[in-house]
Amino acid sequence: MVSVLRTTRSAWNSFGTLTRSTPARASTHTLRDLALLAGIAVAAWLTHRRVPMLPLPSTALVLGVSLGSAFSLVPALRRWSPAPEVPLAVGMVLLGAQCDARAIAIVGVAGIALLVAHWYVVGFVMRSALRAAGEEPRAASLVGVGLSGCGISAILAAGESDPATSDRARMLAVASTLVVGAAGFLVLPHAAAALGLDATEIARWAGIAMPTTAEAVLVGGSHSAVALRGTGAFRFAVNLLQWIPVLEHARRFAPTRPADASSSLARTASIAVRRVPAFVWGLGVVAWLAISGAFAADERETLARVTNWAFLMALAGVGFATRPLAILALGWRPLAAALLAWALCASLLLGAIVLVS
Repeated sequence: MVSVLRTTRSAWNSFGTLTRSTPARASTHTLRDLALLAGIAVAAWLTHRRVPMLPLPSTALVLGVSLGSAFSLVPALRRWSPAPEVPLAVGMVLLGAQCDARAIAIVGVAGIALLVAHWYVVGFVMRSALRAAGEEPRAASLVGVGLSGCGISAILAAGESDPATSDRARMLAVASTLVVGAAGFLVLPHAAAALGLDATEIARWAGIAMPTTAEAVLVGGSHSAVALRGTGAFRFAVNLLQWIPVLEHARRFAPTRPADASSSLARTASIAVRRVPAFVWGLGVVAWLAISGAFAADERETLARVTNWAFLMALAGVGFATRPLAILALGWRPLAAALLAWALCASLLLGAIVLVS
């Protein structure tokens, strides 16, 4: 599973290395991998049309898990692991085209404050809970990065920042994100209805608390169109600012270069340049272009469709890399600790949202 969980930057670097040595082979393998992920995404779309009860992102994930598990049983196909980083990076960058002044106004200063405060609370609670469950500090911190709401893309980036990150730590972080995302998708809509939350409150709660963008948007959409727009705005802020928890993890565990030792500020700046995922910078540039009016309405719609397909391919790749038996081998204690800690953080966030409202 973990062999495919590289960051966007390392994926491109690896691709460049292969290209310099065997360009035809590297290009063929990359196209083959992307074709496989595109095929899974199309199959998920066709399946969703026949079985609409299952959300489309979940369908892509389930099909990816099923196909990846089947491939793992065939010796000739066992090492075929199409990485999700390329479509994930494309989707993240193109997401910036949907940014506009209205989305910024929906989030506001209070929303950003809630978001950053939630990240630090999740980091502290997850580290405490996972350490109590017997996990090493690196693994506990990496789980906190994923469950902060930044999801698998942030796990990939944070894991790359620290070469000492173990395969088990990456696997645990990804598994926790998937498990908690599924649980939150099932619980949050019913909890919001029982508590009588309005569209603004559910947008803040789902947009900040949910571990992944797909489930967060689905939770907001199940409430109302206004909640859906608000949730999308918060998820854009999460994706744009996810370098904060990534950088916090890197500050704790990334190896120090001689140039970084002069001052904490210099070390932080150096890590930011070297470790923040490349797609974050791309997302910021595209968002700035969108706010400046570079995209017409029809162009935004076209880019939105491309973005959705890129995310579906990325989910298919993550599912393909997931091995259920490997997740079960992690044991129930760390997954249960992550789920309970997330529930506590989500409850604290809801209380803060109600007070702010």
